[in-house]
Amino acid sequence: MSRVMKGQTPETVPPFLGAEFWKDGAKIAGEVAYCFDTEHGPACAVQLGKAVEVKGEKHSIVSLGNMKGLQAALRLALARESIKTLVPGDGVFVQAIGQVETGKESPMVRFEVEVTRE
Repeated sequence: MSRVMKGQTPETVPPFLGAEFWKDGAKIAGEVAYCFDTEHGPACAVQLGKAVEVKGEKHSIVSLGNMKGLQAALRLALARESIKTLVPGDGVFVQAIGQVETGKESPMVRFEVEVTRE
């Protein structure tokens, strides 16, 4: 028996949470809806339990991209379980916990992350 699977491009793209969102103490929690590749590396769309404001608008689904501090925190969290990447269905909690000067134009945001996988 054949299965038919359909998809449709969403009307809006979940906004990326960039450095301007991640002020010390900013946090999100939700479930990974899907993952995708960008020209800057891997990213995931996260369905939030509580909407956040991005550029003056409330969003209940956002994208987490390839920010160096975020990727470093995720690598450490996932490596403990020999997991390499987030997948749809993962529960995620992400919080900004400060910044580190890098000697470049802007500091790197430091993150605390928690991933829950059933």
